Amino acid sequence: MPNANIIDLIFLLPAMFLIFRGFQNGILLELTTGIAIVIGVIGSLHLSEVLTEFIAPIFNHADYVPYISLAVAFLLLFFVIRYLGKLVEYLLQITQLNIVNRILGAVLGFAKICFLASLLFWLIDQFGWFESEVKLNSLSYNYLRDFAPWIIGELSNLMSYFEGIIDYIESKFDAWVGKEKN
Repeated sequence: MPNANIIDLIFLLPAMFLIFRGFQNGILLELTTGIAIVIGVIGSLHLSEVLTEFIAPIFNHADYVPYISLAVAFLLLFFVIRYLGKLVEYLLQITQLNIVNRILGAVLGFAKICFLASLLFWLIDQFGWFESEVKLNSLSYNYLRDFAPWIIGELSNLMSYFEGIIDYIESKFDAWVGKEKN
């Protein structure tokens, strides 16, 4: 029977913190924060061009205006999506589903640390920082080692499925933005 060792400690301490944070925030806030970051990055790349046209006269068409518009677009999208998540979370509290939200948030927090630990274990394997015996005697290493590669593979499959949908949405958005410019 394996005993706990340094690998397990590397996993356990952040796991406890992220489970607690996930429980505090709930699954909706955890998910909307992640979604807000992704949509904020993608959306700000598209919206910054439009925003630059409005902001440029204020800054006398300076070279840094595109960077300002990119940051403003990201922050605007991020906070709007996060606010919507908080609004839905508030509705869950009213409907007495708050404990379900918090428990699922803790589960998501645990999944995040499993993913991060799996990436860390992969990095450790690449550099050969731990001997085979240490890894074999770990309680968590063998369970977590293949988690991140599995998640990345599944997300790659999911992204290829949604690629056509994303292209369609981008073409509609570009057509809309093009109409606004004319």
